[in-house]
Amino acid sequence: MKNLIKQILKEQTESSNRDEKVDNLGLPPNTKYDFESRSYISVPRISRALFLKVVRGLVDSVTKEKAIEIAVSMGHIDSDLFSDTLKLYGIDIRADRLLSEKLFWATYDNWDRFNSDNPPQSYNELELRPIKKYEVPVTDYVSRSVAIDYTVTEFAYSAKDVKELIRNNVDAEYVYYEWEDSRDYREEVGEEDTTDTDVGEPKEVAFINESRNKKIINENPSPHENELIDGLRKILHKQKEAHSEDAWYDDIQHLFKKLNIPLEEQRKPLQEGNLHGLPVYEFDKIDNKIVQNLLKQYTCFEIDQMNRYSEEYVHGELSDMLKLYGRHLTPAYEYYPKQLVQFIVDKGCPDDYTQFMGERLPDINQYAIDMTYTETDVVAKTAEVIIHDTNFQSAMCAARDNFWDYDPDTYDTEVIDSDYQGNEEWTSVTVNGTTKWNIHGGSKNDDNYNPTDVDC
Repeated sequence: MKNLIKQILKEQTESSNRDEKVDNLGLPPNTKYDFESRSYISVPRISRALFLKVVRGLVDSVTKEKAIEIAVSMGHIDSDLFSDTLKLYGIDIRADRLLSEKLFWATYDNWDRFNSDNPPQSYNELELRPIKKYEVPVTDYVSRSVAIDYTVTEFAYSAKDVKELIRNNVDAEYVYYEWEDSRDYREEVGEEDTTDTDVGEPKEVAFINESRNKKIINENPSPHENELIDGLRKILHKQKEAHSEDAWYDDIQHLFKKLNIPLEEQRKPLQEGNLHGLPVYEFDKIDNKIVQNLLKQYTCFEIDQMNRYSEEYVHGELSDMLKLYGRHLTPAYEYYPKQLVQFIVDKGCPDDYTQFMGERLPDINQYAIDMTYTETDVVAKTAEVIIHDTNFQSAMCAARDNFWDYDPDTYDTEVIDSDYQGNEEWTSVTVNGTTKWNIHGGSKNDDNYNPTDVDC
């Protein structure tokens, strides 16, 4: 009977998750809006090997009582206790809520196992609870201020009489919904105030089966690497208590010297430089150490996927690690992270990179990509008419009834709204000042730079 129940639950899980897209950690894809492509793109999360390291670090930095306290409250990793450890791995918990929650619950559920004689040695050995999908009914009670403009057409013997007739509105004849078809009818929503919100009971509709995304990952961190992580963790705790950045830096510098890791390095670029005046470097020993570190944290597939994102994204992913080697946010290393990732991909991701010592790192090219699109502008124009009369009332009425007959002079224009129409079309691609592809280029185009054929 027990096995039968397990089988039924397994079938239900697989059925409910058939259409669910998940990433390498069994989570719904992490996306962000890309303004260049005007679409949402996937943002890679950390590797499973790194996930295991982070969980192990969180277990070492928190007591079981504290983990229970956080679980009872909300379960979110929002305390300094967790932030200090996550900083060591370059993880910003604010940028990815699902990752932060998965890390916490993995820590909470595996705390006893990591503190036993047989701790988990791979991602596949972790006890991981499924993430569930909920539908939550929500009702917002909103008060709005709405200005409604419309035009009433009515007969009267004077402007004063018709004005008073509409203002008094004895028979409720002059109300906005009776004149929706009138000239110049429009509604403008003003200030809005939410008075109350009712949140209903969440209904579980599906959950993602974590087990189907697991596979064995061999991980053998070196004692050298463990000593570095443990040392940095102790320094962070010391700095937090002492509130001294100078002592913090000195301790890190001492730790790096002990492990023969350079904190800063004066690197000479090749004399010829880049087409755009950027420094060009040869692959050296420090580059090789960084590459080996990357290959421990990421699979070759994950590095290849990372290479498909912008240099800004790659720099953000790797900057914290590169600080350990003195190659981070300086002008000389502005594009270095993407160059290194490109180098790994270009060489086919072999185990040994010492064979490439002295080779030039990939150049940073300048890509000019043109796109045409259409917009419709709403323009406010100010026009003036000159009317000669004996009094303002008759002059105003003449202007109101026959404004355009007086040949008004438009003296001011202002774009007050712009409606994006789309009709986007890639028109040209230029690399380092040379046009490689043009919409009208025909056989002269280099199809390697055809924007419509790029797989993103």
